[in-house]
Amino acid sequence: EDVQVIQRQIKIKLIKVTKEPPAKYTREEKQKFQDLAFKEYEENPNQLRLFLLARYSIMRRKEMWALPKRHIDLDAGTITVKDVTELDFKVKTHVQRTIKIHPALLDFMRKDFKRFPRLYFLDTGSGPFAHADALTRIMVRMRDRLKIRPAAKILQGLRSTGVSDLLLSSKDHVKVAQLAGHSEATMLTSYKN
Repeated sequence: EDVQVIQRQIKIKLIKVTKEPPAKYTREEKQKFQDLAFKEYEENPNQLRLFLLARYSIMRRKEMWALPKRHIDLDAGTITVKDVTELDFKVKTHVQRTIKIHPALLDFMRKDFKRFPRLYFLDTGSGPFAHADALTRIMVRMRDRLKIRPAAKILQGLRSTGVSDLLLSSKDHVKVAQLAGHSEATMLTSYKN
């Protein structure tokens, strides 16, 4: 017979299957969140701080929770995402990154820090919130009051929206992955335009 058996090892790189990303928010929905947060800034400044940070920075929930003022450089217009030892916070990918602050967020931060001096960007008045879950509760209360469609992970939905917006406006997917804190650009395949 003319059959020949070839015995050799073949390496196959498996594709990582990711979960469907959370629903993204429309321009109108983001505007509703922002309008409510600005309206209630005096009585609840963390609501506006959280929304603007989530909308413009594409940071993860725990990264926002553990953001001390010392990691924000208003002169350079950057946020450095890195471990915060006093909160036992470690960056998910174990890689420090620097994010350029969006002009709208930077303008707000400058005014807000002058008005309310504090150690953390999201601060209760006596330090950071006890846990990152408190941030989710702030956004869920806003969403429910605005009657915006529910998303299981509201802050991840804002992050997903931001990453998708960046992917639409940039051809450099590696840079977008770095800004989002992903270890590989292939992680962006779960974001849909």
